[in-house]
Amino acid sequence: MNWNPRTLRSRLRLTSALVLLTFVICHLTAHSLLLISFERAEATRNILMYPWRTGIGTALLLSAALVHYANALVSIYLRRSLRLSRWEWGQLSLGLCIPALLVFHVVSTRIAESVLDVNSYYSTVLIVQWLMVPWLGVVQVLAVLTVWTHASIGIHFWWRTKPWYPAWRPYFFGFCLLLPTLALAGYVTAGNEVLREAKNPDYVKLALEDSNLTDQTEAEIGRIARIGLSIHLALVL
Repeated sequence: MNWNPRTLRSRLRLTSALVLLTFVICHLTAHSLLLISFERAEATRNILMYPWRTGIGTALLLSAALVHYANALVSIYLRRSLRLSRWEWGQLSLGLCIPALLVFHVVSTRIAESVLDVNSYYSTVLIVQWLMVPWLGVVQVLAVLTVWTHASIGIHFWWRTKPWYPAWRPYFFGFCLLLPTLALAGYVTAGNEVLREAKNPDYVKLALEDSNLTDQTEAEIGRIARIGLSIHLALVL
């Protein structure tokens, strides 16, 4: 096998993309269970996210994210021309938007859990995104749509040359429409439930205390997120 740099980058891009896509599918599946209840969604999330929270899973996920991100930047820097097809421009643009859209969510959940001793629950995340900082809710929806569209374009153009793909394409598109729709429906349903529960002021207070989300931790989360966003913009621009 000829492992020239271009082939190696292609293999790394595909492998890292599949790892990230698997994580996203697990995440959105748990979100879909919010249509039933917070308890069912939390239980599903704990099961599906457990492999990713182990040392090996965390290292695999982080490596895949860094490799995929670095590969995108390198592919841009190495191009002699930015003459791309429309779908390539679309996928590239969406991909470069993803870190900016996800940075606050990643910092306020996974990084805050590891560094700031914050416990992330669906109820707490939704309180922050629907009550305390509503624009984050809009960003979260845009992030889901952007990530899923970027991934769907990539999978489609990877599979389009496969002889079996035309017969399976309707099922692929059905899945691509169904999973994010259920996840976003669950997100909106749970958000509206939080708004109803928040009429009792003790609900918000107790939820934030249970997650160890204080004014100090919120300020630190915002600071780390802004640093991450600044680094991303500096690399891209």
